[in-house]
Amino acid sequence: MEMGMFTKQGNKRIESIYRGTVNKNFCCPKKYFKYAWDRLEKIASNEKYSEAMDSEVRNILFGYIERELKRQNKIELTDFSSDYI
Repeated sequence: MEMGMFTKQGNKRIESIYRGTVNKNFCCPKKYFKYAWDRLEKIASNEKYSEAMDSEVRNILFGYIERELKRQNKIELTDFSSDYI
């Protein structure tokens, strides 16, 4: 998946956040996006992946998460990731 990172390894790190997030069973939608946000911050603290908190990377990741959560009926079709972050 192209996640907006500078390297293939960076994209794989962000993809692992995506997969980990959508496989959770949180009680409310906001927790999915908080979980992903926290992991992005952790990865971005490594200079090698500092672009992980760039808006492009966040928008791509949260867009993928939003679509998958809607597909799984974990959030309403009228909900958007921006409602939660």
